[in-house]
Amino acid sequence: MKFIHFGCWNKGLCDVESKSNGLSQTMSKLNEFVKQNKDIEFITIAGDNYYPDKDKKKDKDKDKDKDKDKEKDKEKNQKTMKTDEFLSGVKCLPEHILKYILLGNHEFDKVKLYNKDDKDYKDVDRCHLFNFEKKSFSRSNNTIFFNDVIYRIFGSNTLIIMIDTTLYEMYDDYIAEKKDNPNAELNLYETCYRYLFLDENDDNEKKIGLKFEDLLEKQKQKIMEILSKNTKYNNIIFIGHHPIITEKVKKGIQYTYSLIELFKSLVDKLSQYQQKYYLCADTHNYQKTKIKMNELIIEQYITGTGGAEQDECVNPKIHNFSESKDYSDDIKENLKGIIFNINECRKEFGFLLCEEKDGQLEFKFIPSIGLNGGYYDKYIKYKTKYLKLKNKN
Repeated sequence: MKFIHFGCWNKGLCDVESKSNGLSQTMSKLNEFVKQNKDIEFITIAGDNYYPDKDKKKDKDKDKDKDKDKEKDKEKNQKTMKTDEFLSGVKCLPEHILKYILLGNHEFDKVKLYNKDDKDYKDVDRCHLFNFEKKSFSRSNNTIFFNDVIYRIFGSNTLIIMIDTTLYEMYDDYIAEKKDNPNAELNLYETCYRYLFLDENDDNEKKIGLKFEDLLEKQKQKIMEILSKNTKYNNIIFIGHHPIITEKVKKGIQYTYSLIELFKSLVDKLSQYQQKYYLCADTHNYQKTKIKMNELIIEQYITGTGGAEQDECVNPKIHNFSESKDYSDDIKENLKGIIFNINECRKEFGFLLCEEKDGQLEFKFIPSIGLNGGYYDKYIKYKTKYLKLKNKN
């Protein structure tokens, strides 16, 4: 039994014949791989299902008024949606296989629409991108678009739970802002979350009084219910967009604090599973990592390799946030007692193959033949030979 996982993918125009960009290369490899491997059950796509362009047009009006200048800067940085590009990515996905479409932070981008005929930009509702994605994927064959916590059984011994993690990132940003501005409020109804987590016969109006804390608790309770009903499996896989912890070359250690708190709150429930995994994206490379939070150990696979501009790779390293003086006070405080081990990092386009054999899970990164060559396995093979010869001499 097998399934495929990736995220951070729909960037630019998809053309599997030309393979002219990372998206096209990944989709070409994905379609070929699915055709050759008939035992692949489904694909999980961990969000950032479209990357809007940034409007780079220059303002001709050079008004010196500061407030107007700020508005112009905002206008120049406006994100723009090109509908034909988005739809090309959707059409490039394998058609005859079940696909779970999860949410990333870019699903909530406020965009303008680009009209290629008159080369102009049109204002649309702030949730236009989210709603257009939802509508488009709902029309696609064999596609489930995230609306609420999803779970399923994989193979004979694995429970999979798919969650929304942008909620946690947004909440962390809100808490950080509230430290500087105690009067800051995060109105759930003013965000695209008014279209999510709707119960049967529910409607948007019921969410007017809801707070983000309510939604966080609602998702947690659904996870707890799923765990309580599925106790006979040895393996559990959580799938979301944001890593629990990651490291980037320029930004260093990045983490989602309220997501860490979620997993800490599930320690007792998760103790019934022998192996625990978390599959995600957001960071634009492949990282095989392990996170130890006291007695809770999670193997994390970051696969933000579907086609977006790639992040440079970090070196394998063990981060012990309690012992080292190399971290900021915030990191030492928020990640106290956590050990983060980066075992492998690859700057390549591709996807993760997940397989259950005799009740045990195996994970393998499948590279595309992309802009960076996609020859990682050959590189490792010849490097190993070289090191053996060097050691002999």
